Amino acid sequence: MPLSTYTAGQVLTAASLNSNLKTAGGAQVVVAEATFSASSSVTVDNCFTSTYRNYLIVCNYTTSGGGGVRFRVRASGSSISTATYNFQLFTSGSTTNTGARTAADTSLVLGFGSSGTFQSSFTATIYNPQIATPTTFFSQCSQQDGALNVPVVALSSGNQTGATAFDGFELINAGTMTGNYTVYGLGITL
Repeated sequence: MPLSTYTAGQVLTAASLNSNLKTAGGAQVVVAEATFSASSSVTVDNCFTSTYRNYLIVCNYTTSGGGGVRFRVRASGSSISTATYNFQLFTSGSTTNTGARTAADTSLVLGFGSSGTFQSSFTATIYNPQIATPTTFFSQCSQQDGALNVPVVALSSGNQTGATAFDGFELINAGTMTGNYTVYGLGITL
């Protein structure tokens, strides 16, 4: 669909502008956002809809006693906790780079623990969660490992192999986490 053009004196409507943004493929629309405090699990339902094909999750958090933040997709209010998650994880801290592959897990790693009071953050792109095919993921995490001058980076890529249309997700920590998230619908509509 081509972009709409306008001439002097013509009225620009919100619907027309939104259509242009979606057509241009650059639209990032907030579909869900919230804060959470001292939670071991955060569920977000009805954020993946047929309106958008791909989604971006931005999350800032601290953890207490439970390591990293893990991720599960949800359908109709239930988290998928079967061993259908596969991922490759790359981490780099100081001069050490490590990699690991995990198959048939019950969740994905999206972010590392915050090592006390220092905030960690991740962004995760979720590809095609509303289409009944395997859903793929890519995330990047920034962690301060006990001090601001000790940054650690982590990259994770993976999938959930079920051919299900998902409508939400769950963030999980073995201890508790406090922070906020924003979910964006990206560009092209289904």
